[in-house]
Amino acid sequence: MGQDRFGAGAAGGDAHALSRPTRRVAVWVALLAALTALGVVLSHAAGVGPDEDYPPAVLLVALAPVVAAVVVAGASSRMRGLGSIVRGVGHWRIAPSWYLLVVAGPVVLVLLTSLISGALGGPVPDEWVLAPSGFLAVGLAVPWIVGMLEEIAWRGFAQPLLQVRFGALGAAVVIGAVWASWYQWPLLAPGGVDGGALALTLQLYVRLIATAVIYAWLLNTTGSLLLVMVAHLSHHVALDLLPVPDAVGAGWGAILAALYAALAAVVVGMTSPHTLTRGGSPPRRP
Repeated sequence: MGQDRFGAGAAGGDAHALSRPTRRVAVWVALLAALTALGVVLSHAAGVGPDEDYPPAVLLVALAPVVAAVVVAGASSRMRGLGSIVRGVGHWRIAPSWYLLVVAGPVVLVLLTSLISGALGGPVPDEWVLAPSGFLAVGLAVPWIVGMLEEIAWRGFAQPLLQVRFGALGAAVVIGAVWASWYQWPLLAPGGVDGGALALTLQLYVRLIATAVIYAWLLNTTGSLLLVMVAHLSHHVALDLLPVPDAVGAGWGAILAALYAALAAVVVGMTSPHTLTRGGSPPRRP
């Protein structure tokens, strides 16, 4: 089976049920939904909510994207899809400036969000940097690691497949919408969410779709899934060790989402929508 320009298998020439990229993504979404639903059912049975410290039911939901991606990638194209993901994670030899960008970028965005919030009359946080205790650092390590692993699904699996059909920008928007929709699972968990969650939901969709565009640009430009995983980790670290939305007012999340959207707009303006790379050149693969 031939290789397309994005590193995913071509649609023709293979009678395998998962030979078509869009079919693989559809099966992945179905499996993701099933695993998430199972996790929600188990959370009700155990009486635990989404805010619990990763009991088995919540951990199942948190790992559902990557588990589904590994299963589908491993079952298709003689495991070449899984091999592509592994190569992307192992591709770390890129310019140090890229690592500096993805580590410092979220810190700048979070601090800028707080500054804008204060300038607009919103509350300013009492502490600008939160130094976690040893116990808190250990507690934060689990969600940080789980967040990094998510990228195996979103950018390692789904982005290269969907951009064969829809182009890099279209694929990123679709994945961002799926990403944000999956994050709504706490609505179904014990306790649900209070009635004022609509604004937060809209902010989440804007931010995650914008983030998906930015991460697709990082992936296609450098060929490094590891870089995207570091970017995801850096975002969570910045939110946990710098002022968080609850500390700076209700408008804080909207400002952060707007900044991510503005950054995504810059990326789109500087790249080809088909590849999200400069000059429309094919993404460099490891």
